[in-house]
Amino acid sequence: MGHDRIVRFRRSAGRATRKDVWLKTPPSPRLLQLALQDFLGGAGTVDFGSRCWVVTLQGTNTFPLHRVLRSSSAKNRQRAQTETPERLIEVFLDLPGSITVTTRFADEFTGVVADGYVALVKRTWRTR
Repeated sequence: MGHDRIVRFRRSAGRATRKDVWLKTPPSPRLLQLALQDFLGGAGTVDFGSRCWVVTLQGTNTFPLHRVLRSSSAKNRQRAQTETPERLIEVFLDLPGSITVTTRFADEFTGVVADGYVALVKRTWRTR
């Protein structure tokens, strides 16, 4: 299934509270690129576009429990896996305000990698 993870660097139009901590200067695209490359190591390649980056991870989508759970959801997941065999993560840049890290028809491994990059960005730039 698809999943969007949004990291906000700037306050939205809504009212801020004292607990909100926002960056005065968000990270540049170059810093986010370097963080992504270093995070991935040799696990995948990145096609850097101007507004969207596409990460292709090694291997193909898998559903590790398809032989254990013989349910209709497992069959649907297996069908989605054959329709989109590549492990893809998309990073959409909406700087300076935010980035969105998206997975579509992704397996658990791809989702964990996407979650890990988001966690790294949030931790490094102390945002949410």
